[in-house]
Amino acid sequence: MPDASGQKILKFTRPFWQSAAVRLRSIVTPRLLCHLLVWGWLTLLPSGRAQSDPELKRSQFDTNISSIYKNSLTLFQMGRHTQALAAVTQALRLCERYYGSNHSKTAVALNNLGLLHQNLKHFGEAESLLQRAIAIDEKSLGPSDRTTGKHLYNLARVYYDTTNFARA
Repeated sequence: MPDASGQKILKFTRPFWQSAAVRLRSIVTPRLLCHLLVWGWLTLLPSGRAQSDPELKRSQFDTNISSIYKNSLTLFQMGRHTQALAAVTQALRLCERYYGSNHSKTAVALNNLGLLHQNLKHFGEAESLLQRAIAIDEKSLGPSDRTTGKHLYNLARVYYDTTNFARA
């Protein structure tokens, strides 16, 4: 239908993004979504220079890391343990590249990975990850911080699960 100037005006029955979303919903699986999130962030973080990249905003990064955690929780609840483990491992790598290996957010990623290993009954791996998270927390936040206490509690649960009551 042409307007007053003679140009054609295209009219859609619904916005383009809604029709595209309907089409994508039928082909995007949770596994594919997890891969898209993880690999999308890998392309934004070239060769460990993420901290100096002005385009990458910290709030966006935090939001995407938390969505990776949510997706990994969903994958774990669906019984896709190896995919959940891969997603949380990737989140840890991204946090290490973006924040550095001694940042409290990296300690949170280590804690999450340790909890996942604990739920999978990989107690040795869970213990080492949680000890590393606690060491980072004690340096960056202090020994009396609430986050440090949560990570200590999680380590005590690992010791309890392995019947090492003296260390728990």
